[in-house]
Amino acid sequence: MIRIGIIGAGKIAQNALLSGFSERGCKLSKSDMDWYDFGGCDNGKVFAICDKNIDAIEQLAEKYDIPNIYEDWHEIINNRDIDAVCVATPNYLHHEMTVAAANAGKHVLVEKPIACNLEEADNMIQAASQNNVILMMQQTFRFMPSVDIAHRIINSGILGKMISVKGIFCTPGPDMWAPGSDWFFSPQQAGYGALLDVGIHAIDLVHYLSGKKVRKIAAFGGTYIKDITLDDNAVCIVKFEDDSLGMVEASWTGKLDVSVEIKTEKGRLRINIGHVNPVQIDFITKGFSDGSDTQSGSGRIAGFPGEFIKGSFFPKIPSVTRFQGPFQYFINCIINNKKPFISGEEGRADLEVILAGYKSMKEKRVVLLHEDSSLAK
Repeated sequence: MIRIGIIGAGKIAQNALLSGFSERGCKLSKSDMDWYDFGGCDNGKVFAICDKNIDAIEQLAEKYDIPNIYEDWHEIINNRDIDAVCVATPNYLHHEMTVAAANAGKHVLVEKPIACNLEEADNMIQAASQNNVILMMQQTFRFMPSVDIAHRIINSGILGKMISVKGIFCTPGPDMWAPGSDWFFSPQQAGYGALLDVGIHAIDLVHYLSGKKVRKIAAFGGTYIKDITLDDNAVCIVKFEDDSLGMVEASWTGKLDVSVEIKTEKGRLRINIGHVNPVQIDFITKGFSDGSDTQSGSGRIAGFPGEFIKGSFFPKIPSVTRFQGPFQYFINCIINNKKPFISGEEGRADLEVILAGYKSMKEKRVVLLHEDSSLAK
């Protein structure tokens, strides 16, 4: 049994971590948010939780049968009975807490973004490596069954060469889904605004689904609606190493929209997370079904079953991915001593794009990644 300590008792802990690490299939494993409802996990147990709000963690400890509660996060780090730590705190604390946990020999699941700058991210990755512990990013959307199926279809090569990819992540903002969490709007605690907070989800999906690294970025954004000093909307145009194109949109002022569209030489694949039929494939050429009528009826694309409706293919989406949920996957990586596919290095790559985007906004120019040392600090 992997014993877990959670640092931070905000909405992520309440909506995701506590249910995610509950016993598989039990009543408490049901999350209030569908995006985080992975049904619990085996071989994991929340052993301690820490937050300055002692009343809140006392209630959570009673509800989830957590034996240890702390106000000081160092108590979790120093508890030798704890095997792994989840860092679910404001962004500026991720670095210090992760390095301390790794140096104490504890595996770490850290909320996105990995850190506030690349130097901190590098320190976290190095600490995990030197102490032979797992460092995994909490990027839930990679574990959506629709994203997993889309990724596998893209990797089959049936759609051909990628031309462009567009990722959108729009929400009404953290003041709507996490009221009272004012740190999101603090430059000192959050670092940046919507592009970092939700745009990093879109960037991660673009990275994961395309399998490509961003080479150049031109970003535009600002504060349009909310009474804050950070950006509440941003749009980025990117160019990948193979000259294919991309776009990322991030908003704290829009209707909920999490979607990705990939255009290829042979068609288009769209993911609309939360929709009834979340994955849709449209072909511009013929001959891609496995012997099926591409106008209507059941069929297969790249071995995946689904339905053809008016020339579009909607693959059947399973209830879980091949990786299971992020929480079970984290436990499995620890047990099997396996580096996660959403590693610290992946989190760093996402952060590098976001920071280059902010640099582009500030300096009003295209920024070339990997050669700009100023991004590290």
